[in-house]
Amino acid sequence: GAPIQIPESGVAAQASVALAPGGAHLVFATAVDACAKDLAPSLYVADTKKGTIKHLLTAKSRFPTRWIDPTTLAYEDGEGAIRLWD
Repeated sequence: GAPIQIPESGVAAQASVALAPGGAHLVFATAVDACAKDLAPSLYVADTKKGTIKHLLTAKSRFPTRWIDPTTLAYEDGEGAIRLWD
């Protein structure tokens, strides 16, 4: 597929990277300095064939994620709730 450009910091937090079943989508959070009080990571979903990305959320979270199926992502939103993206 196409290369995926990481926005903001230019680096993805390695523990946040997860490929959807079937490989059509990739989720990742941007890496930020844990000591920086004014910065929060952002969560993105990339289309692996087109190389496009969709911003889901910026929040103080480590963004634990899980692909439920090839198109549905569950993630923690930084406030203790679980959100679904499809």
